[in-house]
Amino acid sequence: ARLGEVAVPLLTPVLAEHGDDRPSTDRRVGAVEALAAIGGKSAGAALARALSDKNSRVRAAAARGCGRIPDVVPRSALGTLRTMLLEDSSTAVRVGAATALGRMGDLDSVPALRQAVESDAESAVGFAAAEALACPAIKEIGFLVSRLSDEDADLRAAAAEGLGESKSEDAIDPLIGALGDAVARVREAAGHALIELDWTALGIRNDASDDGYSRWMTRAELQQRHGKKALVALLLAELKRDDDAARRCAVEAVAKHLSNGLQGDGAVEALTAALNDVNVYVRREAAIGCRQLNQTPSAGSA
Repeated sequence: ARLGEVAVPLLTPVLAEHGDDRPSTDRRVGAVEALAAIGGKSAGAALARALSDKNSRVRAAAARGCGRIPDVVPRSALGTLRTMLLEDSSTAVRVGAATALGRMGDLDSVPALRQAVESDAESAVGFAAAEALACPAIKEIGFLVSRLSDEDADLRAAAAEGLGESKSEDAIDPLIGALGDAVARVREAAGHALIELDWTALGIRNDASDDGYSRWMTRAELQQRHGKKALVALLLAELKRDDDAARRCAVEAVAKHLSNGLQGDGAVEALTAALNDVNVYVRREAAIGCRQLNQTPSAGSA
């Protein structure tokens, strides 16, 4: 692959081999993987042709390759990928086809992807199709959201990751719900996914002195209270409430938002202003946040 596109004419003859023996299929799989690493239109065209290989290992590698370089795969390959998704006997091929269709962002493939989610006998295929539907170009997240309730914790965590990659704001509240999952790795995946969506969850305390949260506030709740604003504007609005517990939680969320590398006009100023809040717990939370962000607390912020 280090040779770049000049290597494509050297690799494409390998794809013309027809042997079903292991050495021949290994060569074709290797050529397909190299083409996917090279990229470019000629490599994309070669991958599209390899989708019709008689060996399932080669077809699966070609489908995965199309998913790696979706922007250069000819659109004429979409029909082949749909057929592979619904009819190929190999699970690996169907998974690869689902992933490629999602990354190619083909809206005409939505019915085939839905069918795979609902009727494929292999759960791996159904999950790959659900992830494909949630891709940013399609953003149909319902099937993936439903996986957050699956009995398998690994599947719940993977669903959270996929929702983060969807770039869909509609995924925020389901992910906030997953922050209460009984399994730590699912909670962690949901937290990382929310960061991918530029969102920091706001906890709720019954009293400002409480150590932990009673629950997490949803985006819908925040927007119902303060209007459809960006997150930081919502948090700043929470900082103006008369409720001491709400202000402490908002201060903590602002600090966490900034420590996650996310931005927001007025966030730093609001955090430092909270050092002078009337409530000691709010002031202490602001001081903790300032230290974490290397902001200098004022002398009276204890």
